[in-house]
This record gives sequence, C-alpha cells and structure tokens, in this order.
Amino acid sequence: MQKFKVLYLFLFILISAISFEGHASSIEFPEEELATDTVLPKFDNQTMVKNRYVNTKERFEIQGGMGFNLTEALYNNKSFHLGLGYNFTETHAVQLVGMFMMEGLSENGEALKRGEGIFGSLDAELAPHVEQMVLLDYQFTAWYGKISITKNTIWHMSLYGLLGASYVGFTDSSTVALNVGFGQKFYLTRNLALKTDFRFHFYQGPNPASSDQALETGSQPVSSDDLDSILYVPTILQVGLMFIF
Repeated sequence: MQKFKVLYLFLFILISAISFEGHASSIEFPEEELATDTVLPKFDNQTMVKNRYVNTKERFEIQGGMGFNLTEALYNNKSFHLGLGYNFTETHAVQLVGMFMMEGLSENGEALKRGEGIFGSLDAELAPHVEQMVLLDYQFTAWYGKISITKNTIWHMSLYGLLGASYVGFTDSSTVALNVGFGQKFYLTRNLALKTDFRFHFYQGPNPASSDQALETGSQPVSSDDLDSILYVPTILQVGLMFIF
C-alpha cells in the first residue's frame, strides 16, 4: 500500500511539471509592451536649466577691461577695450568691441633697439604697427550652468564661441581680419559678470624685419609701402567686467 502512495505522488508531480511546462511555453506578450530601445523615462516638456538665475534674452551688455597679446614679440602686448553687445536669445548674440593697443616696445623690442641683437640694432617703433582694432563678433552660448566651490557659494556661468571680422588700424594703413575664439562669463549678480575672451586673429600686415633700411636706431621711420607683407596670427586674451541691462 505504501508503494502505491509513492507511485501516485510521483505521477502527480510528473503530470504537474509537464502541464506547467506546456503552459509556460505558450505565454505571449503584446509587442507594444516589450522594451525596444530604452527603458529611460521620456518627458514631453524638457527643461535644460531649471531656476535660471541670469536671463539675457533681449538684453544689452556693456563691457570693458584689459587685453594681452600672448604672441607679441616686439611691441607692448597690453591693450584696453570697450564693447557693446545684444542678446537676441539666450543662445545667440552679437557684440561690437573696440581694442586700443598701448604704446611702446616689449623687453625684447627695447633690447633690439639698444643693439643687443645679433644683427645690430632694430628699432621696431620706426615701422608701422597696430594701434587699434574694431571687432564685430557673433556669439553662440553653448552651455549655461552652475558650479559650487564651497557649500555656501554658487557660481552661475556660461561658455560661448566667437566668430567674427574686424578692422585693424596700423600707424599709416589699415586692413581687415578674421577672428575665432571662445569665452566664459562668471555672473557675480544678475546684472554684473566677469568676462574672459580668448581669440585667434588672422590678418596681413607690414613686416618690420623686411626693411632694406634695417630700421636702425636713430634712422627715419618707414611706411607700410616700404615693407613686405606678412600673415599675423596674434593670440589675444581679454579680461574685464560686463554690465547687463
């Protein structure tokens, strides 16, 4: 009798397993309920930046500050600038900037003027040089965000690219230039920001080293027509304050 009970129990387990396997193999799900590309949540209304602290759309900007020509060898590499900009949207803007170079020679230029060069003296002030630039730039803001250096301080900032054309004024002539670069704004308040621009400029201009008269110290100044033309690619860093209104 005990053997029959064990046999019945074994047959019950076997039939149940076969029946479960048959049901499991026939389970189907609608295709629209199956995951395909992603399981991440999707939202109809996406907000790139929540609680934006500084809104620049349809606002003007006034800027001013100092500039440094990082690749200048002969002349004073410092300048000051003033500018006016307008923001069409939070992303697109234009700006007009006037740059005014400071007079004088660099340390290397002064050394050459004293005759410390291997080819004798060279007074670069006797050759035409850049005195001012007027730039018209398109500005594309690629990113706006916030960073926290300390637990109690939040910096609002933006990164942008620059592309434009400019007028370059030499002592006795002028030319046009192209410039490209990028910049960053650190917003101190809703209306005041610390602004930094880094640009590469491309233009043709007179080359002081090409003078037949050698620009010796004490000789007469030469004009742009007396010199060969050369491609200049100065790298200029500008730092200043910007007021938004």
